[in-house]
Amino acid sequence: MAELLQVRHPQELEEISTNADARRKILETMEIYYGLHIPDFGKMKTLPILKEIMR
Repeated sequence: MAELLQVRHPQELEEISTNADARRKILETMEIYYGLHIPDFGKMKTLPILKEIMR
């Protein structure tokens, strides 16, 4: 997550190597974070789709 927060240009994302479990955990953690900080955030409808794409 620390590496992702340092990205300034989309091209830099290619330099970060992660496995499927790490990507899944990052998505789940981000959903929890936004749910705690944004009133009425609810559940992300796209999260299951993103999980499939990032396998």
